[in-house]
Amino acid sequence: VARRMAKAQSVAMSDLAMRELRVCWMGRSDSNCGHCEKCLRTLTVFEILGLRDRCVSFPSDAWSLDALAELRLRQDLDRGQMERVRELAVDRNRPDIVRAVDRSIRRYDTRRSLVKLARTLRLRPPASQG
Repeated sequence: VARRMAKAQSVAMSDLAMRELRVCWMGRSDSNCGHCEKCLRTLTVFEILGLRDRCVSFPSDAWSLDALAELRLRQDLDRGQMERVRELAVDRNRPDIVRAVDRSIRRYDTRRSLVKLARTLRLRPPASQG
């Protein structure tokens, strides 16, 4: 968490870096979509640090607590990254962000549990009919 925070603070010190910051892998161009997990995670770190207003390479309306809470995590790696963002929010006393991240993580965990259950049920042999 400390390393990510230091990295974000270093980037934020440079106007050029903030203008050119590209993290998105979803965008069809060289811009940030502002909606994918990586964009929202990056914007959230800057929000926690009080530097989100410097994120000019993202759509201005991209970040909100609702967008963060509704973020669909796609894999365990995304979940782990969001847990680190949550730790930063706890450290910086941002309970609003903690709640939003918790909601996103809960949705991921629930979806994952349902997928596992569905796989388990499909693997069972059919009940014998006597």
